[in-house]
Order: sequence, then C-alpha cells, then structure tokens
Amino acid sequence: MRRLIPKVGVVLAMLPAAVGCASSGETTGPAPTPKSTTTYFGAFVTKRTSGGFSMALASTADIAPSLLAAASVTPTMATGTASTVDGVNTQLTGTFDASSGSLHMTGGNFTFTGSVSAGTLSGTLTDQTASGSFTGAGASASGVAPKVFCGSYAATASNDFGWLTLVIAPSGTVSGTTGSAGVQSNGGAAITGSAAGTSVTIATNQGGSGSATISADGTSLSGSYKNSDGSGGTFQASAGSCGGATGSGGTGTGTGTGTGTGGTSNVPTGVAGLWQTALGLSTVVNVALDQTGSNVTGSGAITVNIPSYTGNSFTATTGSYSNNAVSFSGTLGQNPVGNGSFYYGALSFSGTVSSDGLTMTGTLLYTPPRTATQTFSQQTATGVTLTRTISSTSSQSITP
Repeated sequence: MRRLIPKVGVVLAMLPAAVGCASSGETTGPAPTPKSTTTYFGAFVTKRTSGGFSMALASTADIAPSLLAAASVTPTMATGTASTVDGVNTQLTGTFDASSGSLHMTGGNFTFTGSVSAGTLSGTLTDQTASGSFTGAGASASGVAPKVFCGSYAATASNDFGWLTLVIAPSGTVSGTTGSAGVQSNGGAAITGSAAGTSVTIATNQGGSGSATISADGTSLSGSYKNSDGSGGTFQASAGSCGGATGSGGTGTGTGTGTGTGGTSNVPTGVAGLWQTALGLSTVVNVALDQTGSNVTGSGAITVNIPSYTGNSFTATTGSYSNNAVSFSGTLGQNPVGNGSFYYGALSFSGTVSSDGLTMTGTLLYTPPRTATQTFSQQTATGVTLTRTISSTSSQSITP
C-alpha cells in the first residue's frame, strides 16, 4: 500500500499548538533555524573558454529542526553568476543538497555538476559542445573571500597551451584546473596545493608539480611547472581576467549584437578569448588571450613550414588593446644549452580587431629558439587573420 506523505504546509497544520503560537503558560517548540548561506568563488575552464563564478549555497532551510525530516526540504535553492574571460555574464540557478554536498546548476548553455568537500567546491561543467571542470572555495567566517586567478599555460618543448585557473582559499589551500586549447590537446589536470605569503606550490593529479609567485599587489601570479615525464612549461594568471563574477574586475567592455540559433547572441569588444587561424596555412597560430583593462597576456602555439623548424608554444607576457588595436609579445619555445639553461625565441603580433569583434588581422614576427648548432633569423608573416571562438550564447548577456 502506498503511504502518502503530506506536504510541508499540511504537516504544519497537523502539529500541536505547542509548535505554533503558544497560549499563556505554554512552552513553545523549536524556533525556526535561519538559513546559513555560504558564497563560493571560483573559476572554470573548457577547451573553448575560461572564467570565474560565484555561487550562493544555502546549507539549512528556514524551518524548525524537528520538521526537517518530515518536510523533505533538501536540496535547497542555489543561485550564482558565471563570467567568461571575454566578459559575458550568465545567471545560474539550481539546487544544493547540504546533507551530501551535491550541487547542480544551469544557466544559458552552462551546466555545473559538483560537490562540496572539506571546504572546496569542485566538479565538471558543459558549455554547448565543450566540457571542462571547475573549482571554488567559500568565504571565511569573517567574510574574507578567496583569491581567484584566471590565466593560461604554455609548454616549452611542444605545441601544447591552454587555460589555467587557481583558487586560493582564505586558509591558504589551493585548488585549480587546466584545460588544453591547442590542436594537440592533452585534456586537463586538477590542481591542488598551498599558498603562504606570496609563494604558491602546486601539484596535479597527473603527477606534475610547480610553483608560482604572487605579485606584490596580489592581483597576478606567474610560475613554472614540470610534468611527470620531465617536460614542463610556464603559466601566468590574474584576478582581473576572471570576469566580474568573482568580484575582481572584468575584461573588455562594450556590447554588440548578432543573430544566433534560438535568439540574439552578444559579442564582447575586448580581445580576451580563443583566437585561431585556419588550418593548412603556411603559418598557423592559435592563442588564448586574457585581458585586464587595456593589458593583454596569454599563451599559444605556432606551427610553420620552414626548414628545421616546425613550431613551438609561446607565452605572451606583455600586450595591449585600445581602440581596436591589439598587440602582444613574449617568449617562444626553448632549446637546452647543455649547462642547465635554455635558448629562447621570441614572438610578437600587432594588428586590428574588426568592428564586430570576430577577427583580428595583423603582422606576426617570430624568431625560433636557436639550437646548439643553428641560429634562426627573424621571420615575418603579414596579413595573418585570426578568428575568435565566441563563448556568448543566446541566453547570455554582457554587462557593460
């Protein structure tokens, strides 16, 4: 026989008067428990994009403890915002089960599925056809928020590059994730570690390790990593590259509109995001750019067709964007000298972004890293056109 369970309102109506308003001389029942809400701040990566998020998760319902089991009030509602590196904000709603730590949130084309364990929020997400992962941490009891950094990494001896995020909890615990954006994708890695002062040490679930230094003003960090096979690379990230959801500032501003499946999609006017040239060209360059105000950094890979050199990843450590003009430059690859040091090359790009924000065209200069026996001259590629991978969708909007 099926046993009927009354709804919350019915349960309240059936309770003795002692639980409700007491008459003179009566003892009242347990008082309602206020909601305990923790706001988690974090970041995410997919092959297409990266960004930050904030999520407000309620741990208890506004109902007397003696009624929790009968009322079946969990999971509680959860709300939040996700911001991609190109400045697009998406409102999130969903549920959080405080008893199991389980989280499920959706918004736009995003779906976040994860859990809270030992103060760290982590899980997987999908964004249209791309998938990825995310990590976050809650604010401390005194209201101190975690530090969230978004950026990129580049291997020094291959064409691998992509997005990287690090979240430093008020306790100093570090979590994060990486996601390859290159053609030679190797997936992503989960990051754990610790921070003390300006020093950060990390390890990955793939056997890698690394360290970084936080800038004096606390807004950026940079470091290097080594994989379990001995290969490695460099990475850099900043708080301002995560978008407005983390409270650390955003990327480029502005609005633009265009048509898309199911409605109108918005095109940001900054340059943060994934840019790629067409495959099959004599010079192919792909780059993941981050932007904080007018400053541009990032990482990428170049594939060329010249004798004795086929290409490398590069790290763009300086750059700027203003009035549709964009430029960035940095180091390219590395070759061992033999005494523990390395030969490095150089790469720079200067060009103009189209009015719709979808392409940028300019001149690419690059000098491959020399070897012990061969030195390369600077190469010039003009009319290089890169196309942007837009992360905005029909149900997302841009915050100016």
